[in-house]
Amino acid sequence: MYDNNLHPYSPLDTITCPCPTTLQRLLQPENPQPKLWEMIYSSVVLVIMFVALISDKIGADMVMLGSVTLFMAAKIITVPEGVAGFANDGVLTVLSLFVVAAGIGT
Repeated sequence: MYDNNLHPYSPLDTITCPCPTTLQRLLQPENPQPKLWEMIYSSVVLVIMFVALISDKIGADMVMLGSVTLFMAAKIITVPEGVAGFANDGVLTVLSLFVVAAGIGT
């Protein structure tokens, strides 16, 4: 059927592919190309975020939370994707260090 001797099925051939359903879903692209407005919006938010972090007039936690909120409001990332980062052990460690640094600073 195909020239490939190792796997005679094409990833796009969903009728004869013996792959499980989850593998077929992973082989099909979800978003083929990001939209131009998403790239421009992300670049603007990142520049604003870096300027706010460098100026140090707003706390780093508020800057990061605000940028994630802007991405969720524009539906560039979903709410579960935006909140999923808080389940990471590294993020929780950094958050606890912010609390310790605030306690030492006062």
